[in-house]
Formats: sequence, C-alpha cells, structure tokens
Amino acid sequence: MGRYTVVTRDVFVLGRGWYGQEMTYTYTLPQDILPTREAIQDYLGAHAGDFQSITDFAASIDEVEIPFGTEENEWRYTDITFREEE
Repeated sequence: MGRYTVVTRDVFVLGRGWYGQEMTYTYTLPQDILPTREAIQDYLGAHAGDFQSITDFAASIDEVEIPFGTEENEWRYTDITFREEE
C-alpha cells in the first residue's frame, strides 16, 4: 500500500464580524506566503474581508505550527468553532 503526505496551509482565525459578533474562520494560504506570524498577519490584513477585526490566529503550514497568541484566544476559538447548537 502506498504512502502519501497531506500538506496543510491552514490559518485558524478568531475575530469580530461586520455585525460585531465574535466568529471564527479557516483560511487556506497560497503557496507564496511564508510560514511566519508577520507574513500571515499581512496576508490576513489584505484578504480576510469576512472580518471587521482579527483578534488572533494560529496556523499549520507545511510542518510549521504557529500557536494562538494566548491560551485564552485558543479556548475562545475552540468554544466558538465547536459550540453545540441549542
């Protein structure tokens, strides 16, 4: 059986939507964006039109992991992304 590698270039964003609601979204970065916090922040500033403002982000790019800036933001991202519908 053959082996294959899955390469991800995902950015997990926590921020405020245009109506003030806290929200999350996952973006897939183009190949030409470097896996650094500064390069990703620049990219999001120009391409994250779903957000009024970005609170924080984490990324998984190739084999590089960039964590959320704070543990609290990581928990907020998880709570919002995986909240149960009532």
